[in-house]
Order: sequence, then structure tokens, then C-alpha cells
Amino acid sequence: MLTSLTKRWLLSLALAAGPLLAASLQTGVDFYRTQRYQQAEQEFRGLTGSEPGNADAHFYLGMTLVELNRLDEAAAMSSESPEVYFNRGLVRANRQDFPAAVQDFEKALALAPHDARAHYYAGMAYNRTGRPDKMVEHFQIFLKQAPDSPDAPKVRSLLRTVR
Repeated sequence: MLTSLTKRWLLSLALAAGPLLAASLQTGVDFYRTQRYQQAEQEFRGLTGSEPGNADAHFYLGMTLVELNRLDEAAAMSSESPEVYFNRGLVRANRQDFPAAVQDFEKALALAPHDARAHYYAGMAYNRTGRPDKMVEHFQIFLKQAPDSPDAPKVRSLLRTVR
């Protein structure tokens, strides 16, 4: 039986862990953005082990594995999170397997339809599969969701060539 003092101590420990986990995610993101991928991988693996449901950690771990050119490992990450399908789509697109990439981006969008970056990459993959109709559809959604994205001018330019 836990005493009330023990329960309060456990509660304060749990509350204190939240900022530490957030700091660890931010540390990993900082490593990723500065191309220190081995350190980023360590941070994200620690988070995915201690917080299996942390979608951000899974996403960045997958992206880090792609940057480390460990594409099979990135593609094999198993989860029903949109980030995993998104990462696998990136891996498959990098391998020039655009039909498979389209499937992964579509699955990611089925789970998270408001993910502008998935619409962007789905549009790019559809462009490479010779499906301008689907490319236009995804690019239009992308532009509605992220009109100020750095990729928006490129998307607008591609759309002008199709019309």
C-alpha cells in the first residue's frame, strides 16, 4: 500500500519527467537539424523506448534513419501512426519506387488528412507516376493547408505547367 507521501512523491516525479522528455525531444531535433544524426538517433531511440506512443519521436527517428542511409530500417518501423507511413513513403520515393511511395503517403493521409507535407510528397510521387490529376488534387490541398510554405512557389509553378 502506498502512503500519501509516496503517492505525492511519485506524482511529482511523473510531472517533472514531462519537461525532461520534451527537452530530450528538442535535443534530438536540434541534433537532427544540425546534421548530427548519430546523436539524434540516440535521443529519439531513448524516447521511442520510454514513450512508445510519442509520434514526434517516431517521426524524427525515421527521418534520422533516412539521413543515415539506413533505409530498410526506416521502412521497417512498425506502427499505425501516420508518421511511419510518411517516413516509409519518403524512403520509397528516395528509391524511385513511386507507386509504393504513393500508397504510403495515401495511408498517412488516411490517418492524418491535414498533414500538408504528406499532401506535398503525395503530389510529387503522383507526378512521377504519370498521374497529373492526383498530383493536382494533392497540390491544391497542400496550398490550402500551407500557403506560406517554402515549397509553395514550386508547387504553384508545377500546377501552372499542368493547366
